Amino acid sequence: MIKFNIFVTLLFFVKIASASDSEIPPSFATIWKNGIAQNLTDGTYDASANSVFVSGNDVYVVGYDSKGNRGSSSKVAMLWKNGVGRELTSETHSAIALSVYVSGNDVYVVGVGRFREGWYYEGWRRYGNDIAIIWKNGVEQKLTDGTRDASAHSVFDSNIYVAGHNDWYAVLWKNGKEEYVIDRTFSADAFSVFVSDNDVYMTGCEGRIAKLWKNGIAENLSDGTEFTFGQSVFISNNDVYVVGYEQYGVAKLWKNGKLQNLYSNAPQSRARSVFVFSNDVYVVGAIEDNNRYSWYGTLWKNGVLQDLMGSSARSVYVSGNDVYVAGSTSSEVR
Repeated sequence: MIKFNIFVTLLFFVKIASASDSEIPPSFATIWKNGIAQNLTDGTYDASANSVFVSGNDVYVVGYDSKGNRGSSSKVAMLWKNGVGRELTSETHSAIALSVYVSGNDVYVVGVGRFREGWYYEGWRRYGNDIAIIWKNGVEQKLTDGTRDASAHSVFDSNIYVAGHNDWYAVLWKNGKEEYVIDRTFSADAFSVFVSDNDVYMTGCEGRIAKLWKNGIAENLSDGTEFTFGQSVFISNNDVYVVGYEQYGVAKLWKNGKLQNLYSNAPQSRARSVFVFSNDVYVVGAIEDNNRYSWYGTLWKNGVLQDLMGSSARSVYVSGNDVYVAGSTSSEVR
């Protein structure tokens, strides 16, 4: 029986801090259930819900909250269970939680953080490398040592498969150990992992090309004409679904390698997460409206578009008749 999980990805090459953070209007971390929004934060500081997973009657969401007393660019990795938040990180470093998976009583979360050992100095300037992290039931483990930039984007299965990058090469970790590194010819990142019948699928990008890897063997999803990113992979009834987007272009869905453009009637659109349930294909992402630089979250069901009215939708999970979407809503009402 195939296990279901939802995968999350942020923009290509996640960075923890940005000098422009204070210029961006704060957003609420938001979860939608059947189109009804629930804000997980109060909107005082910037926050986002990046991944959702449903186990029984419990709804798990991970993301970040920017705690004002830690600086406007400092992110606190968060886990919400049924709307109640828990901080995963301490005062000593900034971090973002990107993906959650639940197996039995164990809750696995992966993400990216910046620790003191990842910082270095050149004169008076301080620089830092991001570190890939996994939390099991709130206990933190570093997957990398900070000598190279790294991030963990997606987690799946009780064997703890994690997709991400280390030194800008796509990596698969299994049970905390590096299982393999994708070809080092070009910079690459793996944003999503799914395991089905002992086969391990990952999607991401290598150079300009969107990629699907099956047990480490690559398949090109795009031709390299434009920068294109695979963001999420899902397997159902032996069919392989991948969603992603073309930079400054169109949200895309590939089914067994065959491309479908989801939305082209906008300056830009992005597909970030895919989930298949009872032969229905759910995809979430974001669309830039005609007033450029203004985005809204979107849900497609079998290619039919629905506006969630948020700023961005990053993760979708379907349980029975309920559709859960995690994302963010701008504090400036669109």
